Amino acid sequence: MFKIKSLQYLRAIACMSVLFTHVLQVLNLKPFGNYFISGGYGVDMFFIISGFLIYITTKDNDSWRGFVIKRIFRIFPLYWVAFLLYLLFQFIQNDINFQTKFYVQNLLMLPWDGALTTKSLLVGVAWSTVYEVYFYAVFAALLICRIKKQHIILLLVLLLLLLKYLFIFNLFGLKDYGFFNFIYSVVGTTNIIPFVIGVIFGMLYKNPIIVTTISKKKVFFKLLFIISNLSFLIILLTEYNQYKSYLISSILFCAWLFVDSVFNIDYSSKVSEFFIRIGNASYSIYLLHCLIIIILIDLLQFENLLFILLASYSFTIAVSFITYKYIEKPFMDISKDYTSKLNS
Repeated sequence: MFKIKSLQYLRAIACMSVLFTHVLQVLNLKPFGNYFISGGYGVDMFFIISGFLIYITTKDNDSWRGFVIKRIFRIFPLYWVAFLLYLLFQFIQNDINFQTKFYVQNLLMLPWDGALTTKSLLVGVAWSTVYEVYFYAVFAALLICRIKKQHIILLLVLLLLLLKYLFIFNLFGLKDYGFFNFIYSVVGTTNIIPFVIGVIFGMLYKNPIIVTTISKKKVFFKLLFIISNLSFLIILLTEYNQYKSYLISSILFCAWLFVDSVFNIDYSSKVSEFFIRIGNASYSIYLLHCLIIIILIDLLQFENLLFILLASYSFTIAVSFITYKYIEKPFMDISKDYTSKLNS
């Protein structure tokens, strides 16, 4: 499986920032102003990484069946486990009064009743995974139609503008339908821009001109790397702004993407291996961390902020390492074996 180890560091940074945000939100703490620290910056980073990796990993493979199978096995098994765990917690809390449609919408990850929000699904953080699935669906359509992968940028932008036009002018009275509001909240919003940024980086990756320039400007790149990391840590403490996020996330992604060209990172060290494992398990961390935080704060009544943070990180990472090993990784291996049979 294609992996750039430095990007696993970036995944670790992103998921850790989202976890920190949600601890403060559950505690209703706003230490830096009248706003919650936003995990949206970390989510945008995840989107950029997804756009990049999907473009790169399918660069020399046009099998849409293999692509779809791998994406389904990558996204849904762990999501279903997370959904069952959240459901179990609701049952323990005696807070279950759900209808059949609720289960169907959650299992399919399609909350079609209205605009997509952080409360549309029982696994609240999975709102961002809906955007991932949309991106994969558009990419799969390109593979099915045998259209050049670079055209995904044009297709995403055209769909965004079309939905904007239909929504603003309410043509055919579509605004009155909850399903259209759901579609618009996914297709017609600028949340798809980070995926486009990732695809652009995928097109530029290993470009000889860029690689040569970086090798000749190592001092400048080292400075860019330091500044971009510090800047990202600082903006994590500021109120979320979408375009500020896209800018700094793009610079930080570029810095980590080409970090091996100017730094000698020992990926065999214990520290590196630990961060890479966190990057590998970042999807588990992302889906499960809110449940663990709620259990620690609401159920076990932990109160000290530092202790809650340490406990949240420790328990979330420990549980996520287990779910990655016994759920994520096995299903990824099954999908690889199945797709290899399809291609043979």
